[in-house]
Amino acid sequence: MRSELVRASRRRTSHRTLFVSLLLLLLTGLVAGQTAPSPQQKQAAQGAMHPAWSPDGKWIAFVKVGPRENILRLVSVENSRQIELWKTTGYVRMPAWSPKGDRIVFASQGKIRIIPASGGEPTVIAQPAGPNDSPAWSPDGDRIAYESSVPGGRYDDLHIYVTSLSRGTAEAVITNKGWNAMPAWSRNGCCLFYVHSVGMSFSQIHRFDLGTRTSQQITNVTDTHYQPTPSPNGRFLAFATTRRLYLLDLRSQRRRSLNCTDGWSSRPSWSPDGKSIAVEVGAGHHKIITCEIATRKIKTLAK
Repeated sequence: MRSELVRASRRRTSHRTLFVSLLLLLLTGLVAGQTAPSPQQKQAAQGAMHPAWSPDGKWIAFVKVGPRENILRLVSVENSRQIELWKTTGYVRMPAWSPKGDRIVFASQGKIRIIPASGGEPTVIAQPAGPNDSPAWSPDGDRIAYESSVPGGRYDDLHIYVTSLSRGTAEAVITNKGWNAMPAWSRNGCCLFYVHSVGMSFSQIHRFDLGTRTSQQITNVTDTHYQPTPSPNGRFLAFATTRRLYLLDLRSQRRRSLNCTDGWSSRPSWSPDGKSIAVEVGAGHHKIITCEIATRKIKTLAK
């Protein structure tokens, strides 16, 4: 009995240590977002990251992280042809498409920016001082949700804001104590899925109703959960843990593994027809693949 308790304690300690490491990795870009990444940060992870599938299904936006600069690119799902949209010596993170597919929102150097899908100079939206990260575009095309560092708070104190593009105003909508991050819109635009944790607890996925201003916890498993991504029909939720990717049926609450590869994978992005998912895989040097959910057929698009 004592040995089982010791093993359980060690598992919790290991998961919490990994959770803190993930927090630090995710927030390094926020804290250091106002300057160019250090050589150590550049070498920590390079390659193709942060996939986002376009509404027409033809392109995937992603970030090419290199030793000297970071580039926002598009890659063709059909033939892997790439188009460069914008590059900087600072951070570029988490692109997301507008519902019409004509614009892309992303985070760079602590700010949320929008760029035409055809390229050009990005514009900065109305937002708090931040640093800000993980933008998500609403289905109606007018609102952008994102996480923002709490002024004077700890590294893991994050609130979730929503900026109205038509009004040019930013509102804090999720201000629970602790880590509130990685917002994703429900398909009807009424709710935000996000991850939440306090202190050393495992982060779990919650759903926030923008009408009633109430939150409901969706997952409750002893593991760190992050990057919730609703399916196009709204029934399933893809998300990552420290171990693998999962699909959660929001009706039955049943979940199943979605590992298309051996090893670590993250940042799921659905194809518009809901049949495939683009994910970031690898450690050290990352790449982007697509995976057919039914057949597990894999295609590498960018490295």
